[in-house]
Amino acid sequence: MRYSSYQIIKFYSVSKSFGPKTVLSDLSFSISRGERVALIGENGSGKTTLAKMAAGLELPDHGEVRFTDNCAIGYLPQYLDLEGKRNLTLGEWVLESQGNLAKISKRLRELENQMANTSDQQILQSATTEWDTLHAEFMANDGYTLLDRSEEYLAALGLGHVELDRPIATLSGGESRRAALATLLLQNPDLIILDEPTNHLDQDVLEWLEDFLRQYRGAVLLISHDRSFLNRVANGIFELSSTTHQLHYYEGNYDTYIETKKKELLDQADEYQKQKEEITSLKRFLKKKTFTPTKVADPKDGNKMAYDRRGERNANSKRKEIARAKMDLESLEKNKLENPIPKDYTGIIFHPKSLDSQYALRLEEVKVTVEDRKLIENLSVTLSPGERIILQGPNGCGKTTLLKLLANRQQPDFGSIEYASQIQIGYLSQEPEFDDPSMTILEYLQSKYSLAEHALRNQLHQIDLIRGEYVKQLIETLSLGQKRRLQLLDLMLSEANVLLLDEPTNHLAPDVIDQLEEVLLLFPGAVLAVTHDRRFAEKVGTRHYCMSKDIR
Repeated sequence: MRYSSYQIIKFYSVSKSFGPKTVLSDLSFSISRGERVALIGENGSGKTTLAKMAAGLELPDHGEVRFTDNCAIGYLPQYLDLEGKRNLTLGEWVLESQGNLAKISKRLRELENQMANTSDQQILQSATTEWDTLHAEFMANDGYTLLDRSEEYLAALGLGHVELDRPIATLSGGESRRAALATLLLQNPDLIILDEPTNHLDQDVLEWLEDFLRQYRGAVLLISHDRSFLNRVANGIFELSSTTHQLHYYEGNYDTYIETKKKELLDQADEYQKQKEEITSLKRFLKKKTFTPTKVADPKDGNKMAYDRRGERNANSKRKEIARAKMDLESLEKNKLENPIPKDYTGIIFHPKSLDSQYALRLEEVKVTVEDRKLIENLSVTLSPGERIILQGPNGCGKTTLLKLLANRQQPDFGSIEYASQIQIGYLSQEPEFDDPSMTILEYLQSKYSLAEHALRNQLHQIDLIRGEYVKQLIETLSLGQKRRLQLLDLMLSEANVLLLDEPTNHLAPDVIDQLEEVLLLFPGAVLAVTHDRRFAEKVGTRHYCMSKDIR
């Protein structure tokens, strides 16, 4: 990684564990002004822990995190804690985030009321003097400019309709998160740390945020599963390994990282093959030398003593060759490389049942009402084999409800859904759901599919989504990323020929999402996917369908 005199934060041999589980191991790196680094890795690998350390909210077990003098850090967590802020208005929250400006603003209003409602000259003089002092401080800290900028930022983040006197308690989850992002950006910190910042952001807001971060003069640390966002913003990638718990730095954006990883994989495969061939060659050499007797040509002059000396030299030479070969073989075996592409590896792969029909399913004038609100009205859609429909629209417009209808987990109030006779539906819920999370992975899969343990382990090895050592772990103890992988594995074993996917990229590492996209492009059945992932939508979809709250 690049080092410069403008380093804002530096980690020195940092390690962190939670009980017996290690999440970070001996990390040393720095982040400098102008760097916009994306932190990627599997869910549960320690990304949020690292971000909290960078924000000064978590301490390492070993090592040290150092900050430059007077370093200001802004942190947007993945999950907001608004306790203590719910009684504030949006405007007060904005001012409070800038230090003591909220207190000054409140005191100025109190003094103005006091001056307007008193005839006592002594009280008036005292209030006027205090007002002048506080007003000068408010001006020096760009208090009025801040309010103007806050309105600009809030509007850019899709909150232009929200008045500054609106109570925080009345904001939705998405509105609160965007407001928190606005207050953070207004602080103009030296280091911005964003954990999944693209949640609840529409296309226009995303583009504004991307432009803002690209032009930002400080440093940025990003955690995001939005590969388009990472590609447009990041100029460096930190990959956090869930096995070694260490970081590897890649210069460039996400696409550059992917190309570099592909080359690394090819190089590793080449090194593995070379080592394998060298081990085979040494074993063949040792076998030949060990079991082939040493022969010395008979002396032509009958000199028996010279003959014996030649025989002894040849024997010594042979022993040395064998010893050297054994040492080389022992060294190679001791440092044996693992095959970067496991034997019989298939990766994510679907084996759907045949669907020989002109259509997979059809909706006719379907209506759904929720609490007297028409969520879906007069919806008629046909999904055919080979189609991959991307379903998009704002939160609450009925996308998840539609998938549940098609998966036969909910019934319409009116209308009909017709299914092809050979249809086998695979449904992926937005968040991991399991009927009995107290089961182990092995118990769960064996309860659904008639597979012996060795056959199941073989499939796990081939697909390489869940490592074998986890099969006897309770589902409830898995990370979100591991649960999502288990959902995918379940979907593959189901032999479904129609896939209903609700935010399929949630909780998956970017490399797994890339792999899923490639497989879906070859899927012969039908796919209906709800997604906010722009890259996934653009790459996978053959048809795009937009739902709105006013629905059709």
